[in-house]
Amino acid sequence: MAIEFALPAPRYATFGRLCRLALTGPEAGAALLFSAMFVSEANFRVGDMEQLAVDWQIILRLIMCGLCGLYGLAHLSDTRRMLTRFPAAWLVLFVAWASVCVVFSPDKAYAAASCGSLGLMILFIPAVLLQLGGRNFVLTMLVAVFAYTIGSWIAYFYFPELGTTAFATQDEVFYRLGGLGHANDTGMQATVGIVLLASLGSQRAIHWGFMLLLLPLFAVTLIYTDSRTALLTACGAVAVSVWRIRPLWAVAGGFVLLTALVAGSLAFSDRQDNPLTRFSRSGEAEEIYSMTGRVEVWSYVVDKIVQSPVVGYGHNCSRFAMAGYNFGLSDDLALYHAHNTLLNITLGTGLPGGALLVMMFLSQAVAFVLRPNAFPDIILALIVISGVTEVSIFHPIPDVCSALWLAALFWRQAGFSLRDDSGRIALETL
Repeated sequence: MAIEFALPAPRYATFGRLCRLALTGPEAGAALLFSAMFVSEANFRVGDMEQLAVDWQIILRLIMCGLCGLYGLAHLSDTRRMLTRFPAAWLVLFVAWASVCVVFSPDKAYAAASCGSLGLMILFIPAVLLQLGGRNFVLTMLVAVFAYTIGSWIAYFYFPELGTTAFATQDEVFYRLGGLGHANDTGMQATVGIVLLASLGSQRAIHWGFMLLLLPLFAVTLIYTDSRTALLTACGAVAVSVWRIRPLWAVAGGFVLLTALVAGSLAFSDRQDNPLTRFSRSGEAEEIYSMTGRVEVWSYVVDKIVQSPVVGYGHNCSRFAMAGYNFGLSDDLALYHAHNTLLNITLGTGLPGGALLVMMFLSQAVAFVLRPNAFPDIILALIVISGVTEVSIFHPIPDVCSALWLAALFWRQAGFSLRDDSGRIALETL
């Protein structure tokens, strides 16, 4: 008598399913996020970092944006509702208006590429958030910033022609840590690293050992870049994280820090010397009063906005609008943007574009008070403080700060958390 065993039929994954998992799964999203952020920040060419020539690095950045956009399109059915809800809906309206302004730009190809890159990233960020979850998203961003920082130190020591940024005064030339970017950009990356650690630490979402390992690295990097904007931004963002845990500690710490700065300035200056000169690189108090010439730049930008108040000059086309500006106070102050986030956006997309950016800020500020949440609150502080003297978001190719700002706008409405490793919970709430 023959005995037959009834075995279950084997289940084989189809080729289409394997391809879908490889291209749209969480691992693919994390790899794309890391690669896009690192490539958008790192500069590997020696020479003029702000040249307009299309080279292999620009093409690579555009390719990464395209891949991110495809990933976002693959998950559009899940993220559609997120894109149509406020405050994230302000992003969609902004890209729509910026696309209209392309027609009036002096360089339509440049403006169109800038709008397209931002639009693709707006599709990508909510998709990768849902796939990774809040904590894994932030950890991936932290790894990208860490890789950039290590690469910057390697460039600084072994490729000084690439890794140093010169600052010339009337008496001497200072060399600052630039690494894989301008010193101010590298300083901001170090600040982002500190901010991400502060947000994770405030929610106890990272092991203290990693905090002790990474925090000194980012702090030393920030100091060696000598970026005062980045340093002030780091202090402000960390103060917000402390405020969320211990408000009295934040107030006391700020008072002690301010007192120490004032006392140190007075102690190291004689009576005839203006204490403010101790905070300037050139040794002149005028550098502080004019914010290294930025006040003069802002006045010029406002005049240009008045000349084209509705449609501006094209998204991220400030370099063309400011081409005729003659500035000689500091060679370290590049004139390819307005050195203020709101003014730069308004210069490119007119008053309607500036108003949409203000609405994003206001929506986050109101939520800061009514719906406290560590990650978007700290990112708001990061973007607002740095945006006073620099263009912190919406660069021609979306970078780390832009991605964090987009994530902050999607964060509350989908219920993401720094303690959650999965985006499924957020997906079920939509």
